Amino acid sequence: IGLGIPAEPLFRSRSESTQEIQTYFDNIKHSSPKSVLLYSFGDNTYGQLGYESSLTKTPKIIQSLSSKKIISFSSGKAHSLALTSRGQIYCWGANVCGQLGIELKKDLGFKNPFILKSLNQIKIKTISCGDGHSLALSYNGDVYSWGAGGCGQLGHDDIYSLKIDNEYEPYLDYPKMNENF
Repeated sequence: IGLGIPAEPLFRSRSESTQEIQTYFDNIKHSSPKSVLLYSFGDNTYGQLGYESSLTKTPKIIQSLSSKKIISFSSGKAHSLALTSRGQIYCWGANVCGQLGIELKKDLGFKNPFILKSLNQIKIKTISCGDGHSLALSYNGDVYSWGAGGCGQLGHDDIYSLKIDNEYEPYLDYPKMNENF
């Protein structure tokens, strides 16, 4: 995943300046959210592109999210998250470390974006993906983290009580509020 293109055109003509791009995205942050269409391309080994194709060399819209009001997205090494204007998180891609916020399964990749139900009752403001972990910030200021935790990137004190994956690395397969903030 690499592109979030506004559902409404950014430009009316090619002569308009790049300053207007910055202004557009600033307005998304400071006014009512505008939705974006998500495009992805490249390797899809773990489903990180959000559709069935195994390799796509040209940008393609993630159709399953095209009717959603996506206001933000983030990509990790092989997983992605998208945030709707209602504060819902859609997840897809690799889940080898629990980075999608669900229990690990033998099938490593999820090619179809799904709602992260465990945070469905919490209005999320922003999201971020790391290499094998994910973060969410709620409008209440609470930080939630999940996924790989071997280097302390989840921010929880109880790293040694986490589950251990096949490579003996600790992970958390559900979003957990960080009590340190």
